[in-house]
Amino acid sequence: MLKRLMKNISLLMVSQIISYVLLFVYTIITARYLGVTEFGTLSFALAFVTIITIFTDLGLNTVLTREISLQNSLEQRYINHIFSMKLILVFVVLILSSIYFLLMQYPLDTLYFIFIISLSVIFTTFSSFFYSIIQAHENLKYQAVGSVLSSSLLLIGILLVEYLNVNAIWVAISYLLVSVIVLLYILFFYSNNFILPKFEYNLNFNKLILKDSLQICLIGLFVTIYIWIDSMILFSIKGGFATGLYGVAYKIMLFFYFIPLAINYSIFPVISRLQSSNRLKLKQLLEKYFIFMIMISIPICIFITVLADKIIISLFGNGYLESILALQILIWSILFAFTASPFSELFIATKRQIIVTKITGLCMLGNVLLNLILIPKFSFIGASVATLLTYIAVGVLIIFLGYKYGYLTLEKSFLVKILKIFIANFMMAIFIWLFKSFNLIILSIISIIVYLAILYILGLINREEILNYSL
Repeated sequence: MLKRLMKNISLLMVSQIISYVLLFVYTIITARYLGVTEFGTLSFALAFVTIITIFTDLGLNTVLTREISLQNSLEQRYINHIFSMKLILVFVVLILSSIYFLLMQYPLDTLYFIFIISLSVIFTTFSSFFYSIIQAHENLKYQAVGSVLSSSLLLIGILLVEYLNVNAIWVAISYLLVSVIVLLYILFFYSNNFILPKFEYNLNFNKLILKDSLQICLIGLFVTIYIWIDSMILFSIKGGFATGLYGVAYKIMLFFYFIPLAINYSIFPVISRLQSSNRLKLKQLLEKYFIFMIMISIPICIFITVLADKIIISLFGNGYLESILALQILIWSILFAFTASPFSELFIATKRQIIVTKITGLCMLGNVLLNLILIPKFSFIGASVATLLTYIAVGVLIIFLGYKYGYLTLEKSFLVKILKIFIANFMMAIFIWLFKSFNLIILSIISIIVYLAILYILGLINREEILNYSL
């Protein structure tokens, strides 16, 4: 099991790194090509689409993955019923979205832009459905390839748009075309390894599924809202220019989310099994995951904070100079998002998702309120502060409950590791500050080497620790 888990984590980690790098390059080219205002419109459109996508899922993918992971004899029945429900949900969501478009007073070109990107929901919904089945069987190579394929095609699309110097609407069209191609890809491989789903409907069975999935859906909805609602409120109050400045800083922050995402995809089925078979091993796994998240998130935050000006100017140009402070604020959100990740997965895998639902729901309301208070006065800087405060609240509450339920203990050895991590980061921060005039790429590489060397000297990474990493 350990060998398979590490293989899946490594595979997804590599694919996510490649994918996120390609998407980051795509973001840089798109931001430069569109300019601040039109890039702000794109950010708004993607925020809108991300939120409505939640309603085409309703937590069904997570339930499907969990039930298959538990080797449920009703696997195919779950697949058929959830597939059928998704068909209905996609139709309803698109109808309601169309009504929303007609009611809004946005310019016609903005409405066309949003509508075309919204159509991609049809295809991404079913791609994620097939991915969730593959995830449950812990055979993630297709998802890894699909992730790289999607980001590669998006990058090719924006390069063609830039080369042909065509209207911005073609950026939206490229999103739609890529979603179609990715679905065809995963459908081809899925049909060669699994039985294709068919339409099947049973009211009582659907109620049973939805009773479980809606709690998970609320988590996804609340998280998605507090991640993306700031861009929507910002666009509505301050327009495309402010949203564009905020968007580039936010994209840099989101770039690093491939790390917990890749690990969570691989570890979720394992947590589902260990929660009923070996609580001690589950606790050890979660604590090591938690330590690892601290070990990698803090240096990222420090590096980005100290070098934010060089990063923004080098990547996006002087037109985005005002994004520097927003980036320095937003980047610290990943510390709390990363460290809460092990326990969020735990509560969902152990069917205690109501805990995460309540936390994210409360913090989502707080986030909306903060945005409505701060954005009118402080624009995108206010949105940045609201986002950071929300991530802090969610992270602290989830970690505390992980501790309360006994999955995190403050033993001396654990606290010593935390202290050593802080010492290593303090020393690395001094190094970066002293040599911040160096070339950005060279300084990045040297900083990583320095940080790893300090961790090695302090005994936090060594051959024995790696070999003893067991479940």
